[in-house]
Amino acid sequence: MSSSTGRISRQDFRHNGRFFCCPQCFTMTSEIFAYKKDPSFGVLVCRNCITQQKWYLCKVCLCDHISCKYIRNPREIFIHSRGKKHKALSADQSINEAYTTNNQVVTQHQSSETSALPVPEDDTTTMHINFANSINENMETDSDIVTVSDYMDRLKFYGCEPIDFVELYPTRKEHCKNGRTKDVNSITYFENQHKKGTGVLTLVGKALHKSSDQETLRCIDHGNSLCSILLARLCSRITSSDRDTLAALLGYVQHSARTDSANTSQTSHAQPYKLHLPECGKEIRSKYVEGPNSLMETLPRPTIQRLPDGHIYISIRESLQHMLGHGVKVEPLLPLQRTNEPFSNGPMTHPLSERGQEIIDEQFADPKNAAAEYILPLKGSLWSDGFLAFNVVQNHNSSVHTCMLTVGGPEKDHSGGNTFLVWLGLGSADHSSVQELLQNELKELESPYDERNRFYLGEIKKHVRVSVKLYAVVQDRPERTSSLQISAGNSVYTARSGWSGDILAVQRKIPACRECYEKLLNDECISGRDCQCVAWNFEHLSYKAPDNYPIESLPDSSGENMLCFKRIKIESMCSAIAHAYEMVEKGQWKKPVVSDYLRPEGIQPEIIDNVFANANRCKQLRTTRNVPFRTRLQAEKEIHPERFCGITLPHFWGIPKLEVIDFIDALMHQLFLGTTKALAKELTCKFLKDHRKLTSFANFTKEPLEEVEKLGLNRWKAISVGPTAGFGGMLSENWESYCRLSKWLHGFFQNLDSNDELYADPHTEYCHYTSRQMKSFLKARNISYSKQSED
Repeated sequence: MSSSTGRISRQDFRHNGRFFCCPQCFTMTSEIFAYKKDPSFGVLVCRNCITQQKWYLCKVCLCDHISCKYIRNPREIFIHSRGKKHKALSADQSINEAYTTNNQVVTQHQSSETSALPVPEDDTTTMHINFANSINENMETDSDIVTVSDYMDRLKFYGCEPIDFVELYPTRKEHCKNGRTKDVNSITYFENQHKKGTGVLTLVGKALHKSSDQETLRCIDHGNSLCSILLARLCSRITSSDRDTLAALLGYVQHSARTDSANTSQTSHAQPYKLHLPECGKEIRSKYVEGPNSLMETLPRPTIQRLPDGHIYISIRESLQHMLGHGVKVEPLLPLQRTNEPFSNGPMTHPLSERGQEIIDEQFADPKNAAAEYILPLKGSLWSDGFLAFNVVQNHNSSVHTCMLTVGGPEKDHSGGNTFLVWLGLGSADHSSVQELLQNELKELESPYDERNRFYLGEIKKHVRVSVKLYAVVQDRPERTSSLQISAGNSVYTARSGWSGDILAVQRKIPACRECYEKLLNDECISGRDCQCVAWNFEHLSYKAPDNYPIESLPDSSGENMLCFKRIKIESMCSAIAHAYEMVEKGQWKKPVVSDYLRPEGIQPEIIDNVFANANRCKQLRTTRNVPFRTRLQAEKEIHPERFCGITLPHFWGIPKLEVIDFIDALMHQLFLGTTKALAKELTCKFLKDHRKLTSFANFTKEPLEEVEKLGLNRWKAISVGPTAGFGGMLSENWESYCRLSKWLHGFFQNLDSNDELYADPHTEYCHYTSRQMKSFLKARNISYSKQSED
């Protein structure tokens, strides 16, 4: 070995018939250098590999028949030398000298004395002849040679230089990569996976121990490798939060095992139980999930009911029992007191409101109803809406409908600790079944003197009489229309939410005139004025009644053939339906009269049709003289008796002390889907279009809005306004974020370029305009058009 260059001769590393090639591509290399930090090792460098991987070889192991390990990490050199008990070599020692120096140590690792094979000659032809003779005598009957790796090991053992297959096929060089990586074109990848006894160990060793050599594989237990594979399979099927939970459980198992081993060394009369872990699926089901005494079945939680129509329903009574029993803090509608004590109004807002005074039961202060238990009146707020799952593509059947109830929530607490789920179902399904269950439970929970409404209150550790009063129902406009079954906002008589009347007929009188507007700004009273406007007060408006409206039902105060604007109330709708049903059954009203009578009440057309159909069947069954027709009606009545009686009213109409005015809009819908969206699409876009800055605004806001979206913040869910600033696909949360950013985005209007293309009329006759050209023509002149005009 030359000490000046640090290069080792090939003969130095060909001791005892051992030839070395790159274990990655199986190519012979002459790039063998001394390792300066430890002369006991040499460095083999393969220039043929793309990565030019370095391999470290132990000189001492080369002096004997001990298998030489290819070391990739320099940090493993010290571990290898300490494990083999090698003595350090100086830089001047060759391998033969090292063999003599360490002969006594090396012989301890030999199971039997073996004579060294003669060093093969340098002549390649002689080497291949010796290899051919030895392979005929020994290797033909050797059943251990199964893979290419076995073949290469046997070549090295007999002192034969391996055939360089890569040189024979140059096009395969790029595919001869490290077999430890997942590469289907690798030579050793599939062989390592199917090698007898080490296939799974190779994967586990590479993933968990960063190594897949033979020494590492011998230290891995087969049972542990199977456990690792199954654990990886389980983790791939659960969510990231469940993985964190599983990791915490496994960490505690290891901690418990160490604690148990420490406790066994200590003598004690009462040894703690060891951590119980299931050993089979049957034990998991019986003791953890589904058994009658399992952990999940005995957990204190309300029962989940699965209804035949696909809904799940959770009883309000059970949820309230668990919430109060576990000591969740509730704020009563009135201070907690006995019934024979006077009420004292505290600083709370809800009891002092108009709605709070409506739902407070006068029976609370009645001395005759004095009881030994405390009375706990609680307000409830119901809200329901539809939503989309995060991994579901939006379509007409993908939405889910949910209903939540908040009972006794503190006024300034928005944590949701007093809110629980009531039902869950498909958005397109009929929710009448769960609404009926809700109606029945709210009726039962209304009275505090019902013996079923005695609950244990963990906060004071006593039983109390509970009364739940529904304070408000929070829903958006479509949800409220579906729950109450009143006409939507695009109908003639229900354009204003909660009111009934024809707004188009009196639209000029609704806004305040200039004089009334100034008085309103100065907070002056405008009642009793002589003015043509009503200043947004609908109580003084009237409109012409429909053509078929019954004359006997017209109010006297509204004038001839006129109806007054009025609030929609559940009581008035019920009385109107009952009156219409009675008149049809008597045969006095026809279908047009019923329709014109019930539509101004705000009732949906579907209910109107059911009222007339049921009442007409009863009339026909009572008056018909056609025997076959009577027989058919009687048979239908036996099968469907509900078709021959009054119609089934919406279940929300039957909740005590609940009116249409108590169904309020969600604030975010009003502010962002209402005000912000209207301002952005109608005012902002119109301003930019008139100044030819619409395209510039879309390009200017694209990058900052996309950067904000990438942050993934809950309060800043902004999305791009679109290539033409059309604001397409934006939901309430997107409009909320845009509203917060609009102060900065709109501040650059004056700096935008006016680069929108100007419209130019096509120089042709109007009869030859295409549909697109006609739309552009009308749009440039601010003329609205519809699909009928397109046709």
